[in-house]
Amino acid sequence: MCLLQKHEMTLSSVCSASLIPFEFFIFMMATSGVVATILDMTRLIMNREQVSDVIWPLLRPVVNTRVLCPELERDAKLVVSGINLVNYLLLLLGLYLTCPKLFLPWIIIRGATLALHVILVLSRILQRRWDAFLRDIFNLGLQIFYISQVVCTFRHLTLRCHGY
Repeated sequence: MCLLQKHEMTLSSVCSASLIPFEFFIFMMATSGVVATILDMTRLIMNREQVSDVIWPLLRPVVNTRVLCPELERDAKLVVSGINLVNYLLLLLGLYLTCPKLFLPWIIIRGATLALHVILVLSRILQRRWDAFLRDIFNLGLQIFYISQVVCTFRHLTLRCHGY
């Protein structure tokens, strides 16, 4: 709670401008995340075409080498998909129960992802890879938007739970 009180003015200005209700946005994001994750896990379990086989040639058309063996890559994707599924389900459960504490795992994981993405964007600047840089800036903006929506909902529910 101390962190929320410390940055109350910043959060008030960021969270005041909303086109759609925060809870509705979180519900739609979490529901689509659950559906996409379940579809991804089903495809991985049924040994269909790996996601990296589709994505990596688009991102790296010059280099065509595999970093991991296919089985290890598939298992790693299943573990990450399982973690994503739990995080999205916790978001939905947090909305349903009006319990903002259930948002924290998603916020922590997305915060770490955001930090890694900032490092990636900075490396693209240093390498002067402007084609990938523009795509990464757009992706970074979307991630910041998603995180701000969840943090604003977290703040709103926390204030409502404590009667402020």
